[in-house]
Amino acid sequence: MSKKWRKTTDKYFATRPIFKEEIPNLIKSMIEDGLFAMITSEGIFWFHGGYRLQKKVVRSMWNLSTHQMKRVEDYIYGNDPFDL
Repeated sequence: MSKKWRKTTDKYFATRPIFKEEIPNLIKSMIEDGLFAMITSEGIFWFHGGYRLQKKVVRSMWNLSTHQMKRVEDYIYGNDPFDL
């Protein structure tokens, strides 16, 4: 089961792009769900409940394509929204 973070339907034949204005809503939903991303010298590491997750698990749970995940990670590198 994937997480719901958009107000629109997920029923598309092709992957819908994530627009720059939508990424903060996705990040907010991830934080509310207990997901955390940490920027390291080796890249971005994902955590939930103290456990490290593989990127493909995060992509699967949030229903993100490889390209969408790249946009999310680029946003994280530029804004570090998980730096609480």
